[in-house]
Amino acid sequence: MVVVLGAPLNVEQVENPTPDQIDQLHRRYVEALTALFDRHKGRMGEEWVARRGTLYLEDGRPASAIRE
Repeated sequence: MVVVLGAPLNVEQVENPTPDQIDQLHRRYVEALTALFDRHKGRMGEEWVARRGTLYLEDGRPASAIRE
């Protein structure tokens, strides 16, 4: 098993965030998670990367897309 940790996301606490603010933060999180995966997936070995070299998020859509 390979475990990696990325840099923390700096988040400003907002009492009542708007849907747009939530979407922006979600987008930043998914982008950071994807970049972390791409940067370290080679540590799993060439065969693993050839078979499963893509990060699949069950629901990577922003919250606004889910509400619609």
